[in-house]
Amino acid sequence: MNVDPGFFMSPETLEILSQKTRRLSAGSIIGQGHMATIGSTITLIDCLDSHIHMFRLVHSVRRPGTRHNDLPVDSTLGLALLGSSIGDCVNFSLGGEEGKMVVLRIDNKN
Repeated sequence: MNVDPGFFMSPETLEILSQKTRRLSAGSIIGQGHMATIGSTITLIDCLDSHIHMFRLVHSVRRPGTRHNDLPVDSTLGLALLGSSIGDCVNFSLGGEEGKMVVLRIDNKN
């Protein structure tokens, strides 16, 4: 039987999603503490220019009540930050430029 899910994911993307799922599952069992989840406000420092960035992880920016610093988890950076912890280094690509940011703080108060 052939099933067409309507989208394609590379093996690398599937592995990333699998790792995120395992990490989030473990966090829900042992306590999330300072793990980034949907609703978390994350403070990062850019390793190139030391600029501080703050984002709030959300399901989607299409929902009512979104803010200018909301970052959906279906974006590349949002997915990279989902499940991250303080001290994690996040690699990203924006407009063909590569960069790194380090997670400084995670606030899980909604």
